[in-house]
Amino acid sequence: MNEDKSIIDPPDETIDNLFIIEPISPPKKRLLALFLAGFPLTGLLGIDRFYLGQQQLGVFKLLTLGGLGLWWFIDATLLLLDALMYSFGRDKGFRKDAAGQELKGGLSMYR
Repeated sequence: MNEDKSIIDPPDETIDNLFIIEPISPPKKRLLALFLAGFPLTGLLGIDRFYLGQQQLGVFKLLTLGGLGLWWFIDATLLLLDALMYSFGRDKGFRKDAAGQELKGGLSMYR
């Protein structure tokens, strides 16, 4: 009797791939990221980058004190523009967290 073992026993690599589960983190809040970037103490120390999950950029921003203020200003401005554009109807923002997820919420309570 000729048995086809490939039908009975699937290859090992498919079994290993079945159990790979990516952790899903809840989306970060756009308004909190804006507050952390806009407030000078937390923005210059890179706390906003740590909140968004970008630890390497957070450490670099911390060590350079927000790029001597320039990086801090650019980050706060981009987050403000992102929140405004989202509030005015744009579905996707251009700022994302480290996992590439969209930030949640904007400046408007109705959206």
